[in-house]
Amino acid sequence: MDRTSLTVAITLFVCLRVSTNGEQCPYKECTCTGANVACEDLDLSTVPPLLSTNLSGPFVLVFENTQITTIEAGSLPPHLMNLELSNNPITTIDNSAFIESAATLQTMTFSSVAFSRIPDALLQITNLASLAVLDSTITDWNDNVMKHLGTTLLVLELDNINLKTWPEWIHYLVHLTDLKVVNNFINDIPNDAFDTIASSLNSLALYNNYLVSIPEAFKSLSSLQMLYLNDNQITDVRNLAQIQGPLFSLTLSNNKISAANILSQSLRPFELTLFGIEINHNELTAIPDLSFLEGITNLDLSYNNIFSASQLSLPPTLTSLDLDSNNLRSLPYNMSSLSHVTNLILNTNFITEINGIDFPPQVISIILAYNLITEITDTSFPDNSNIEELNINDNPLSKISPLAFKNLPHLNLLQMRNTKLTRLPISLALATNLDNFDISGTFGLVCTCEEKSLGSVIGTMNSDNVKGDCGLTSVYDFFVTLSHFCP
Repeated sequence: MDRTSLTVAITLFVCLRVSTNGEQCPYKECTCTGANVACEDLDLSTVPPLLSTNLSGPFVLVFENTQITTIEAGSLPPHLMNLELSNNPITTIDNSAFIESAATLQTMTFSSVAFSRIPDALLQITNLASLAVLDSTITDWNDNVMKHLGTTLLVLELDNINLKTWPEWIHYLVHLTDLKVVNNFINDIPNDAFDTIASSLNSLALYNNYLVSIPEAFKSLSSLQMLYLNDNQITDVRNLAQIQGPLFSLTLSNNKISAANILSQSLRPFELTLFGIEINHNELTAIPDLSFLEGITNLDLSYNNIFSASQLSLPPTLTSLDLDSNNLRSLPYNMSSLSHVTNLILNTNFITEINGIDFPPQVISIILAYNLITEITDTSFPDNSNIEELNINDNPLSKISPLAFKNLPHLNLLQMRNTKLTRLPISLALATNLDNFDISGTFGLVCTCEEKSLGSVIGTMNSDNVKGDCGLTSVYDFFVTLSHFCP
């Protein structure tokens, strides 16, 4: 082979870039990995020419961050399986652009495109299962196209497309299993909105809209398993109880729900199915009765207005309880009944004291930062406690009993930053398993020979695991160096 022929052969090999599944790369400007073709961040004004007319596919094709305005017939490789057009100023797609992928194209994403009407080109596609339209403004949804796609479409996502009213054409999509209409301006849903997909819809996401109540339209949903309603303006949840489906997971965070008793009643129909619920960032003033939800293991009630927790009726299977950022003045008195809870988050409340009899018996991790605790006593922790991690940062803590940590034989991590302590707690000598201690930000702290006994715990730790200073000397250096000069 002469030099010219060799150069031509090498060039063809590089340009075609045979992929790991034996397929050729359709464009020399793009990057190919297996069946994936990525044309990203390129200064393209048109779709580049195909390198071959004999491509067999299937291909997953992404055009992202280019200047392409038109997709012409014959410019796309045949046998496309997945097409994503993202952040391209596309205004026109030729009616014949998808003819060679009519039966293979299953997933399509339009993101930040410039056309305002769903293209007629989609009429050529016969097996599209998933369509996503994101960050675009579509004013004409082209009824003929949506009716055509309705015979095969299973998944639809409409994200941030400036929708102000419910798209009536959704009733054409009779096989939908997964529907997302999110980050829009919808405040009302017609009562018959889901009638044609009531038996097929498994997952429904309507988050970040302007709903103020649970729509009555939900009553027809007989197969619904996942429901995402976070980031709305919902105050009325009564229609939840009308859902006929099993409902496995429910997200209601970032709304304006305040009536704990109504929320509890509305969840009763799902006592045997619901295993996940999110109701943080609402306006609850009391903890709802959720004792009937035996599938719940993690419960997040953070960022509500809960001030009364005198009576807890929570799932017996609960292992983690988050009450961060509420208005609690004390620990709920019957919290000890939560026999499976191992993680307890109570930071950013108004708790002034803690008592060992109030803690769940199996608790391992407790966060009590940003409260109003001033003292830790001999009875602050339960007998024979399993607590391994304790965080009491940012409390006005000024007094710790010499026997305060006698019930913490498993304590491994102790955080008590930014307190009002002036001396190191002698009780630390009882925490023989302590491996990580942080008392930084406690600016009035002094270390004296009276605390020399703590050297058996602190002096044996890794220096990186001991944080805090006694005046100009680090706590660690005091016990490793200076305490040896004590009488």
